[in-house]
Amino acid sequence: MTGNLQSRVAWYSAGNIFIRSASFLLLPLYSNLISPSDFGVYSVIMSFYAVLSVFFQGGLHAALSKFYIEKEEKTEIFSLIINFIIVWGAVLLAIVLLISPSVSLLFFEKNYTALFRLITISLYIETITFYILHLFKTKEEASRAVIYSAAGAVINILLNVYFVYMNRAGIEGIIKAQLYSSLVTLVILVPYFKANYKFSNGQFIKPSFLRPLVLFSLPVLLSGLFSSLVDVADRFLINNYLGETQTGVYSFAYRIALVMNIFVISFRTAFTPYSIKLFSAGGYSDKLGKILLNLAAAGGLIILAVSFFTADLFDLRLFGFAFFTGGYQGAIYLLPLILTGYFFSALMSFYSLYPFVSGKSFHLLVSDGLALIINLALNLLLIPAAGIAGAAIATFFAFMAGAVYLFVISSGSIKISYQRRPLLTVVISSAVILAAGLYLDNILADVALIALYLFIVFSAGGINLSALRLKNG
Repeated sequence: MTGNLQSRVAWYSAGNIFIRSASFLLLPLYSNLISPSDFGVYSVIMSFYAVLSVFFQGGLHAALSKFYIEKEEKTEIFSLIINFIIVWGAVLLAIVLLISPSVSLLFFEKNYTALFRLITISLYIETITFYILHLFKTKEEASRAVIYSAAGAVINILLNVYFVYMNRAGIEGIIKAQLYSSLVTLVILVPYFKANYKFSNGQFIKPSFLRPLVLFSLPVLLSGLFSSLVDVADRFLINNYLGETQTGVYSFAYRIALVMNIFVISFRTAFTPYSIKLFSAGGYSDKLGKILLNLAAAGGLIILAVSFFTADLFDLRLFGFAFFTGGYQGAIYLLPLILTGYFFSALMSFYSLYPFVSGKSFHLLVSDGLALIINLALNLLLIPAAGIAGAAIATFFAFMAGAVYLFVISSGSIKISYQRRPLLTVVISSAVILAAGLYLDNILADVALIALYLFIVFSAGGINLSALRLKNG
């Protein structure tokens, strides 16, 4: 069988572009029908959801990737993890439903208890779906994972149009669309779930079998919590210092930057199992060097394109309908920092190979913990002084610190043949061209500068995914 990182990255990129683009495609709808203040409320609720999702998932997705690949008892491992997630999630769901009024009062003066409850019910369903889809990814069945996820995304788009546009249900409509689409996706996945699940009477959760999975997953859970807080802690702080409107504008900028996040998630999803197998096969050094060059080249292109052309979308009118409304225009100036921060997140994934192959997953915890500490410290320092720009700067340096830590601890054990001259060419050219484009602020100049960047990158050997092929026995 021939496995191909190029193919899987392409599948995941196409799938994530389609799935995550649902959020981007809905931005014109949201910007025209939902005020920045209401979008700020929604963003805080979704930040709570992001932190809570770490607890619902329990970090066991990492254990599924590792133990499913390494062990013979594959069906038992998947079944045991699902059993645990169902029981653990039910307990968490009951707790959150009970304390939702207090949670709402913690963040807002108005009562949003119903929305907190709806999003938590949705999260419970999504977590079960997440593990079924993660099995696809672990088995390197990229096309299946993408097709099922895309089906859920289509349903979510249609339900958003129904609730937000037709019923004018506002942020409640967004959350209802998420809940119902996750439920339909789970129902669609039932046949595949039944084919890979085995119920053992009397051994629904087998402690001796579960223990090594949980022990491996605990650092990953804490790492995921830290990583999630790096992503969303600034929303809570902005809401506290600056109010719901500024929170909405800031979160809108992150929605625009989803383009980079899509790429990062696609890379991470394909690279983790690929790199583990590549390391085991030996002779990985040269391939990792080429992967890094391609990662830098593609990341630079995304940073330039999104930073240059987003402003034009605020001026775009289609049949008298504004693509983005002026209330969110403050998001434009944050994009280069947010996009580059996401790129450092991709570098964290690249240098995560050592914690996985060494079994020392606590390094993931340390890297994310370091990022969280820097993020919180800089947010507390910079938000009062520089507003939402300070929050973007804090996130940028937080992801940079996490990437540097993983680079340092990996350097002695993971040998990478860096293509230093091409890599340096790509990094310097992207930085210089970004500065020139932001200074000129002209669409024709932007097109010319991106064409120049592509010429430089291709000349340096970047964006050459055919170099990433991997053959498995």
